[in-house]
Amino acid sequence: MNKTLFKILYEDDDFIAVNKPAGMLSIPARGSLAGEKSLSGLLIEKYGKIYVVHRHLSDLFQGGNRLMKIIISICCAIFLAGCGNYYSVKMRYFLTQSPLVVEKPEVFSGLYLILVSPEHEDENIIGNILSSALKQKHIRLRRMELDSLAFAKRAGQALSRGKIIVKAYRVSNDAAYDPYLSGINPGGVLKIAVEPPEVSISKEERQVTYKDKSGRNNEPPAHQVSGAMPPDQKQTRTAVVWIYKASININGSLSSYPGGMLLDSWDETAEISADKHDDAEPAEKWYDAHEEDLLSAVVSKLVARYLGRPVERNRPVFFKKEDKQSIEAKDLSRHGRWNESSAIWEQRFRTSGDWRDALNMGIFHERQKNYDKAAEYYRIAQEKSSLDKEARDVRWNEIFSDMTFISSAGPGVQAGPAEWFVPRVAVLPFSDETTSVDGPEMLRNFVFGTLKQGGYDLLSLEETDGILRNYGFSQGGQLKAAKNQDLCKWLRVERLFFGHITEFNEIMLGVYNKRSVKGRLSLWDVNSGSEIWSGEKPVVMQKVSKEFGFNFAGQLARGLWERMKKKPLAAESALYARRNIESLPMKP
Repeated sequence: MNKTLFKILYEDDDFIAVNKPAGMLSIPARGSLAGEKSLSGLLIEKYGKIYVVHRHLSDLFQGGNRLMKIIISICCAIFLAGCGNYYSVKMRYFLTQSPLVVEKPEVFSGLYLILVSPEHEDENIIGNILSSALKQKHIRLRRMELDSLAFAKRAGQALSRGKIIVKAYRVSNDAAYDPYLSGINPGGVLKIAVEPPEVSISKEERQVTYKDKSGRNNEPPAHQVSGAMPPDQKQTRTAVVWIYKASININGSLSSYPGGMLLDSWDETAEISADKHDDAEPAEKWYDAHEEDLLSAVVSKLVARYLGRPVERNRPVFFKKEDKQSIEAKDLSRHGRWNESSAIWEQRFRTSGDWRDALNMGIFHERQKNYDKAAEYYRIAQEKSSLDKEARDVRWNEIFSDMTFISSAGPGVQAGPAEWFVPRVAVLPFSDETTSVDGPEMLRNFVFGTLKQGGYDLLSLEETDGILRNYGFSQGGQLKAAKNQDLCKWLRVERLFFGHITEFNEIMLGVYNKRSVKGRLSLWDVNSGSEIWSGEKPVVMQKVSKEFGFNFAGQLARGLWERMKKKPLAAESALYARRNIESLPMKP
């Protein structure tokens, strides 16, 4: 290393502090400076792996040089050299404020989440004509379609990150009855009723103070400011702002199962908003871009109610600097190889009974969520370290408080397995009454993917088709000639998923466009010998526009592109699959 580049101010086995000249890079840069030498690069050449911490302390030195320090100061280096014999491991917990989680752990040991949502309303020709002809400039309000399945899935996953175990979720239009309770066998049922989100666009005039030309920043566009700007002075102006706002009302109820005892109920409203310079963006487009934000706002309220606020704990992993085996265990844990490091700590603890190894074993078991074992090791470590000054940095009270809370807030005896998801399912080729070549098979793929994401045990489409061809069936319409029991026997499955598509087309007239997907989906079970689920919610999108030529050309181009990609009506097909499949139970 060229030592003339900088001066070493302090150095020992653990730390080095150097004086870095102005202009030298602290760490490697990108772009045009990528080839320039950096201080960290020079140090790595000599010392190998280093950890860089820097702070400018120009007031301590003359001549304009900047002090580049691996620690804040030499005093800190000397101090830490004597006590820096541990590193911290982060633990993330949710500290709930709800007494129910503590008092009724059996309810949360297998929760069934039901999102109660009203029937979807497709776009209609009358609504499009009115919105096209009567565009109000000062305030507009429109109800949007919520992606109910995405909302239910996100809520289920968010709750499952804590101590709550969500066994299944589904979307229902009926708040009173659920036919899948016995198959899910939950400990509790959480019903969340939602209304369609509403988006409003309103105009507002605000008083804003602007600076003169010499110090002015963030001046609004001229068309938004009334009056002229007097030169060289501050002045309050009236600016026009368009406010886009989305809101949703939700109410929830938590009940035990079996028994149906009401344990909790609540009402919430979540909303998001954004200021814009104009109202050119359609409400639908703005909502589509921000629906994720609205869902996050709703889910955060749900998480806050039952999981509480997230906190991070730092647990110290101790090691002895002169002990190679201790350092090896520490390095293994820092690289995520906890099983190997725990084997070393356990063997060392049995041999010497060192409190450091007992503490580290406690941290290992806490990471494994084996909280009883962790608490046992923590108690041993505290007792053995009572006279050791090194242990004064360990927050024993916090550790034992966390262990007590986690044990009390943990789930009770977990409810039995969800039998609903055990049987294997084959998604059969769809039959249809349409002229579309690619549509029915594309719909089948959408349905298969949605069920797969929902945790169902599915026979692959390729294997299903191959077995059926061996018995002389290559199309969905031919399956009527076979008995369902025989199909299950050939495919070695317990359930069959059927699809029959009755309408799959698009009408393009320039000023009028209609895209529709209709049909019936059903699930048949061999054990009951009957149909156990069906869905036939259509998707019909209709739009009216004033411009004929431009829209007709756009419709033709879109249709041609979809057919080239072999994905006609792809958006409507995905929506059709989601609308119908969402009423089946899903795993988070």
